[in-house]
Amino acid sequence: MNATIATLTQADSDRTIEVAAGDTIRLRLHENASTGYRWAFEDANTELVDVREDPYVRRSDAVGSGGDTQWTLTAKAPGTAQISLKLWRQWDGDRSVQERFAVTLRIKP
Repeated sequence: MNATIATLTQADSDRTIEVAAGDTIRLRLHENASTGYRWAFEDANTELVDVREDPYVRRSDAVGSGGDTQWTLTAKAPGTAQISLKLWRQWDGDRSVQERFAVTLRIKP
C-alpha cells in the first residue's frame, strides 16, 4: 500500500529523504509559466522512482500570475536515487537557469 510520506517544496532542496519501496512523495515547485521559465527534470532515476506529473495549481486568477507545478514520485525499488530539476527557459539553454532543486531518495525494501 502506498503511503504519501511528504510534500517537498523549494525549501527542501538538497535534503536526503528515506522512504520505503511503494511510498510516494509529492513535489510542488513554484513557477510562473507566463515568463517562459518552467521546471524541467535534469535527473531522475526512473529504474528506482516512478515520476508522474500532476495538475498545475494556479495561485491566483490574475492574468500572468504564477502557480505550482507538481509531481508524484513513487519509490519502486531499493537503492539511492538522485532527483534534480532546473527552472529555465528551454529555448535559451542552460544559461537561462534561474534555480535548481535536488533531493536524494534513499529507498529501503
